[in-house]
Amino acid sequence: MRMPGVLFLLALIVSARPASGQETGAVGLTMSFHAAVGIVWQATDALAIRPDFTFSNSSSDSLSTSNSAVGVGVSALFYVRKWDGLRAYLSPRFGYQRSSFAVSGSFASPSTNTYSGSGSVGAEYQLHPRFAVFAETGLAYSRAKTGDTTLAPGFPIQSSSHTWGTRAGVGAILYF
Repeated sequence: MRMPGVLFLLALIVSARPASGQETGAVGLTMSFHAAVGIVWQATDALAIRPDFTFSNSSSDSLSTSNSAVGVGVSALFYVRKWDGLRAYLSPRFGYQRSSFAVSGSFASPSTNTYSGSGSVGAEYQLHPRFAVFAETGLAYSRAKTGDTTLAPGFPIQSSSHTWGTRAGVGAILYF
């Protein structure tokens, strides 16, 4: 009868443990340079998802201006190689940021929406079961569009820009 063989194979698959490396399902807090905070979730031994969040707000009393920006992004980390505690990965990233600039007493207060995409190669080193560091570099593209804004009554403005460049980041992960 084939049923015991199928049940044995099914039990073997269900009880299989992940390969060495960061434990599958582990979640950690990421802190990275350029002031991004996020989480990383090890979906499998070969894939991690890393959403992040940024914000800034500044004002100047002498010029009566204010700037603010809020951004979100998500990266997928595809691990391609492992050497002891070091893992190399490839990572596409997509992001969105909304920023605004205002001058007191002016009609102009433009808001800019920026969409970005990048591809990076990186490495993550596990210093402790609960702590790792990472570094990555790659190419990035962004498209920014400033919505209809009134410079003065009857003078609406709109602008857009496209930017290509390099991208680099370093950070740390604190696993829960």
